[in-house]
Amino acid sequence: MDEQGFSDRLLCFFAGPPGWLEQAPVTRMLIWINIVVFAGELLKTHHWYALLSIPEDVLLTFGANYAVATIREYRVDTLISSCFVHGSLLHLVFNMFAFRDAGSLVERMIGSGWFALLYLFCGIVASVASCAWGWMTDVEWLSVGASGAICGVLGTTTVIAWKVQGWKGPLAQATLRWFVMMAIFGFVAAQSGVGVDNAAHAGGALAGVLVGSLWKRKVETYPMAYYFVGVSALVLVTVAAHVFALSRDPLSHMRMPERYLYAIQSLERGDCAGARRAADRVERLLHDPPFQSSSWKMIERRQKRTVRENLKSIEQLKEVIDGHCSSLLTRS
Repeated sequence: MDEQGFSDRLLCFFAGPPGWLEQAPVTRMLIWINIVVFAGELLKTHHWYALLSIPEDVLLTFGANYAVATIREYRVDTLISSCFVHGSLLHLVFNMFAFRDAGSLVERMIGSGWFALLYLFCGIVASVASCAWGWMTDVEWLSVGASGAICGVLGTTTVIAWKVQGWKGPLAQATLRWFVMMAIFGFVAAQSGVGVDNAAHAGGALAGVLVGSLWKRKVETYPMAYYFVGVSALVLVTVAAHVFALSRDPLSHMRMPERYLYAIQSLERGDCAGARRAADRVERLLHDPPFQSSSWKMIERRQKRTVRENLKSIEQLKEVIDGHCSSLLTRS
């Protein structure tokens, strides 16, 4: 095997066949956005081991979807930003390989403008599904990654392939096999305790199937494509600006335990305002969920008991803060 032939094959493996993404500019742009965001995560950590696992505070800084904060602090921006944040290099590479193939194919089918909206729509639905599941089950995880949006793209691919080729067509068969493998992997991961967001995958896939079922074959005009891409770009820029603005607030990239600890540390430093603010931000995340379904009674009982215990703990902390700060004012 000559060296030039090997390098060409290696380039083809990573970048796809020559010209593969030339007719898929949105796919190419989205891949680069994901890569740039991950590079930013690495720069934020300053450590090589971040390639294996990005710290949680960095993920939150870049807009990870933390269910209770997304709902109770109205962090709706994370429904989109989390679709561009990845937890490791392997996570990024796996998702981008899948997206390179599926995204470029669907973009050529439906047009760049519609594809930009498809990606955002499926990503948002995937994040909403993940957020709802995390909130109802009281799971303290962070949802990150493009896999929910990619599952949506593959769901659209499956339905369009079925419309064009039938279920026995090679493309429909390939995407169905991929979904079966994802379902098996998700089940095994859930049983073993590995952090795989099956709710996001299912939500994204269903959103993609819905879009595919509504799709009608027609030519996308250039004005329409530019308009849709422009709207999508404006949404991304707005979300990025909001995430950047909130990143200056240290509490915005902390989960409940870290906020509680921050309140105690602020009190020890004599920062009464910071301690009160942190305690209030913990309390804000401890309200009962608004569902009353008989199928969730066990989860409700466990969650309400935990909420009551945490509320009692945070109320005691706030009493300590008020008492300590009042004594400081009296001395002064």
